[in-house]
Amino acid sequence: FGAGLDDVCVSEGTTPCSAASGGTGAAAIEVTPATVDFGAAIVGASNSRTITVRNTGTVPLTISFVSSSNAQFVLVDSFPPFTLQAAESRVMTFRFTPTGAASTSGTITISSNDPVRPSVTISVTGTVGQAGGGGVGASSRIPATGVAGWPNGRTSNQLPALAIDGNTSTYTWTTESFANINPSYIGISFAASTSVNRIRLYKDNDAGGPGLIAKNLTIEYTTSAASVPLASRVWTPVSGLVNGFSGIEPLTAAAVNANGTVSADNHNSLVSGFASLTFNAVEATGVRIGFSNVSAICCNHYRVYEFEAYGGATTSSGARTIGFGQTINGSLSAGSGRSLDCTACYSDTYQFTVTAARNVVISLSSPAFDAYLNLLDENGNILGSNDDGGGGTNARLSGTIQPGIYRIEATTAEAGMLGAYTLSIAP
Repeated sequence: FGAGLDDVCVSEGTTPCSAASGGTGAAAIEVTPATVDFGAAIVGASNSRTITVRNTGTVPLTISFVSSSNAQFVLVDSFPPFTLQAAESRVMTFRFTPTGAASTSGTITISSNDPVRPSVTISVTGTVGQAGGGGVGASSRIPATGVAGWPNGRTSNQLPALAIDGNTSTYTWTTESFANINPSYIGISFAASTSVNRIRLYKDNDAGGPGLIAKNLTIEYTTSAASVPLASRVWTPVSGLVNGFSGIEPLTAAAVNANGTVSADNHNSLVSGFASLTFNAVEATGVRIGFSNVSAICCNHYRVYEFEAYGGATTSSGARTIGFGQTINGSLSAGSGRSLDCTACYSDTYQFTVTAARNVVISLSSPAFDAYLNLLDENGNILGSNDDGGGGTNARLSGTIQPGIYRIEATTAEAGMLGAYTLSIAP
């Protein structure tokens, strides 16, 4: 990341990132970070964060007990007692599982044989998101400005517009009576290009006259102009498709596949409630579902009561969030921001949080422009930059990073360049 990046350390509260105690001939405990924000989790789901315990003394450190003042924050691995030799460390994973609608906080206390600090207390906080995606850190619902079924979209009754009316008592059959093209589609449109990483459905498995029929699905997105009719846009399958959202709302199906396909969707929301499918975030002007009958029958209908789309959370600074192991397919457009060190260069900004010192690898590639990366601290200071470290015109930053909040600026090496890109942080 450039000179000095390995020394980057963001203090949390009044406790330094690295605060050793104890003396010669004694065990000494160091715990980082001093405060932990677990972010937002939906009731019934959970978020995990890590705390690193290190022995900075000269004799073995024994961790004897861990306690939590709030039962919503619990230790899930590295249970005591255990012993750390001099200079040895261990990562402990804690889980926040909200049980009510209010945000909450507490303390985690780690007890040891450190003669100076026999117990260390870490402050923890967590907030509660909403299953519908309205909570911070969950995902935000994207208003649908249009909807269509095609080919042979429904026009006689139960029109596709009923799938975006906010009413789970109304539905559309998507296609007209006796339409039999496989696949057929239902899609929704957005007012402008926006980040989307999830669809949410209230639907059943009634195919009309033939009865209950499973469907094979394909989930796709489009970057075509919002003014183009949905049926005329260019569509691309999503990647990294997984079932459910934050551990809830799974779709009843034989398989949900990373390539954007679903095998034998047999979900009935009248019994099982809403179903969600989550995927790598993309910049899109719309999403669609392609549906085909698993069995050969007379017609192909898809009864949908509500079709919703959600985007990745953004921070108070306006940056989108990205996590370790996540890949985002984005696009620089005339509506993107501008780079801090090149005001004529378009850029998108993403934020991530590091809770314990670790190695990080950030990659940016594009078929449309010479990719350039900036790594920023929470205050917008550039910590490191890279142009072609990923091979060819791709950018790559790697190194050791300390606990704190960081931002990635995905931008270009040349002024005025636009187009698609792929940004990722290695797990």
